[in-house]
Amino acid sequence: MSISIIQSKFTSLLNPDRIASYDQETNHEATMMLIHSMSRFLYVTEGKATIRINGIDYDMSPGTMIAILPWDVTQIISIEKPITYERIIYNLNFINLYLRSDYNPNKQFFALWHRIRQNPVIHANKEEARRIHCAIERVRNEVGVESVFSDQQDKRPKETFSEMYTVSLIIELLVLFVRALDDADEEKSESEMTQLADASGSSFFIGDLLNFLYSHLQEKITLDRLNKIFFVSQSTISKRLKETLGYTFQELITSMRIYKAMDLLTYTDFSLQEIAKLVGMNDAAHLVHSFEAMEDMTPNEFRTNFTSSIERKTHLKASESSSALEVINDILNNYQNPMLTPQSVAEKHQLSLVELNRITLYYVERSATEFIASLRINRASELLLRSELPVTEIAMIVGFKTLKTFYRYFRKTFGTSPTEFRQQVHLQQEDGSVVVEKE
Repeated sequence: MSISIIQSKFTSLLNPDRIASYDQETNHEATMMLIHSMSRFLYVTEGKATIRINGIDYDMSPGTMIAILPWDVTQIISIEKPITYERIIYNLNFINLYLRSDYNPNKQFFALWHRIRQNPVIHANKEEARRIHCAIERVRNEVGVESVFSDQQDKRPKETFSEMYTVSLIIELLVLFVRALDDADEEKSESEMTQLADASGSSFFIGDLLNFLYSHLQEKITLDRLNKIFFVSQSTISKRLKETLGYTFQELITSMRIYKAMDLLTYTDFSLQEIAKLVGMNDAAHLVHSFEAMEDMTPNEFRTNFTSSIERKTHLKASESSSALEVINDILNNYQNPMLTPQSVAEKHQLSLVELNRITLYYVERSATEFIASLRINRASELLLRSELPVTEIAMIVGFKTLKTFYRYFRKTFGTSPTEFRQQVHLQQEDGSVVVEKE
């Protein structure tokens, strides 16, 4: 059995309400497998090593920058020369709220987190390295160094607009990272891109599963549902979790839900009942029991001890807070209705489109349009594999009004057409057999 560690749920162990923290680390030998509950950047300054991220191996050398998102699985598997890197841990939910609202007044669409998860490593050129180094240095100067943080240093007055400035620095690093990805893509040959695509899609990686779980915690998640989503048997999923991470399915999903609850306790004013529903638990009593078993304190004690001092503008508004559960459940229950649109949901719940998108972006990291489309596409993929229904009929059943829109979202999600998907993908059953005949 593999031994793995779920990393801390805080950006800083010394000051849990920090938006970000900075430190340096040096590894002389291979590490254990780590499951990250917080986002982080690693920027290599010395050494040479190999890191495995969600099942794919990447080189680490001076100028390498690594972007790790919540519930990514990493392990430094070999070290040729002792590896030293700068580490910045940041709260993705907090940054995402800023990034999708205050920093995006025109509501421009961008698939930032998906892009980073698919391409978590860059090897910066000289100019890129200079810009990244300067941004990291400013983060260090603003938040201090975690490992040398003294009580006296912690009591020093905060700089004016410190939290706002820290957010802007994290966003600068995200922009630099994605721009470096763009430049690297332009330089790659077609054969290199094909090889990368084959490598990322050739196996069922635990990272894909963790990413799905993290994005759908508010829903009922069972091994049977994962079987239908990933087309891998329940026994295979359970075995891979235990062998790779050392956790049972139930242990893992409970940990993820408690970590998400901590985020909601810190950054919102939601009641325990509302938080329980949003993280997929039955009720407040279930949340309290699970929370106490894992953290040795009640959710209310946690909120009192660790509640954030961040400005209230980062919380959801009261009107959004009170309707969030109703909005999410409404979409989940009615997405197959072709008349369901972001506009209709907003009008029904007396929200503006901006307020609706704040709710969906905060909880499922998608705009309302993306959220509805993803639910429809997931249902369509299941019908394609389990039935002989024509593609046109399936598109209508799951709620799309036009075939053109259905094909566009399907190709965006799976990289292929519905017909090709049906021909190339088969559904694996619990006993390992493959479904070929459709209902």
